[in-house]
This record gives sequence, structure tokens and C-alpha cells, in this order.
Amino acid sequence: MDMFAKATIKNLKIKGANIKGCGLINKFFGDYGEDGDSKIGVTPWTVIVDNVTLLKGTKTSSYGFLRGSGSGANRVTIKNSTIEEGVSCSGASFVGDLNGQVLNCTSSADVHGTGGLVGSKGQSMGDCVIKKFCISGQSYCSR
Repeated sequence: MDMFAKATIKNLKIKGANIKGCGLINKFFGDYGEDGDSKIGVTPWTVIVDNVTLLKGTKTSSYGFLRGSGSGANRVTIKNSTIEEGVSCSGASFVGDLNGQVLNCTSSADVHGTGGLVGSKGQSMGDCVIKKFCISGQSYCSR
């Protein structure tokens, strides 16, 4: 697991014809604080993604932005972000396993796999909040 603490990814436009993995962060990640003890409400937030756009013509072989955090205590916030029409993701548009929140986001991506915006709730403890979103792309699931 990679370590991220209080990282902000902001005001980015991403385009790639064949991005291997996710558009931003490929691996599960976490941060257990200075004392190494994970506690909800005490452990630092890990990543804020703000005003990031996956541009038309982009294709990811995984989730649009990131896989997710590896602990319910490690909160991720994705806000004010867009995935344009003509983007193809091999998993949910924004995040695979959400521990945190997705706020004020829009996805017009074609998703091949589970989930539209988010693949699933991450760990059993911690937030899983999705507010003020719009999804207009196609979702293709197969067994």
C-alpha cells in the first residue's frame, strides 16, 4: 500500500489514449497518522481531488481517478470534477472503493465494469457520501 497524507490534486486536465491503471493513483493507499494508529476522525484525510477533468478521448484500464484508500479511516474527497463524454473507464468513473465523499461531480464516461460514479463502499467503517452528482454515460456490465 502506498502512503498519502493531506495531498491535494487540483485544477488538472488529463488526457491519455491508453492510461494503464487509473488516471491519478493506481494503488490502494493509506496514512495511519504520526503514531501509526488508525482512528476514524483522528487519522488525517489522505487525498482531495478538486476540479480535475478527464478529457474526451481518454481511456483508462481501471477506474477513472483512483482505486481508493485502504482504510475506512483514510478519507478521500473528490469534488467539482468532471469526466467528459467520450471517456472510457474499465471500472467506475471516479473511484473504485470509496471511503470518503464525492461532491458536485459529473460523469459522461462509458463505464465497462461495476459502478457508474463509484464502484463500491470501501471499508466497513468510515464515510461513503455522494452528493450533487450527474451521470449521463453508458454502463456496460458482463458476467
